[in-house]
Amino acid sequence: MIYTILIWVVLLVILWMVLIRPSRNRQRALTDLQSSIGPGDEVMLTSGIFGVVRSIDDQRVELEIAPGTTIQVARRAVLEQVPGKTDEPDDDTSAEADPTQDRDGHDEESE
Repeated sequence: MIYTILIWVVLLVILWMVLIRPSRNRQRALTDLQSSIGPGDEVMLTSGIFGVVRSIDDQRVELEIAPGTTIQVARRAVLEQVPGKTDEPDDDTSAEADPTQDRDGHDEESE
């Protein structure tokens, strides 16, 4: 009898450690992020739209999604803050493309 109760307690603790605790931590981190954003921050919304925060109040965020184009969204729609961009180009974009080669670097004329 006592072993059965002990097994159930251990299983419930494991369930809490695996499912509930990480979910709470993610929610807490998201809430902290949404309260810490400010004007000038680049963010991504839950819908996948990227923009720069222009103004913010308790419930709304005004994002500039293109030069001269702003939208207002709920503050809770902010999913993540986009890390700052570096001046170093990616490997794929650093070299100029050779017009005689296709995307894989093979000569088009030889095919």
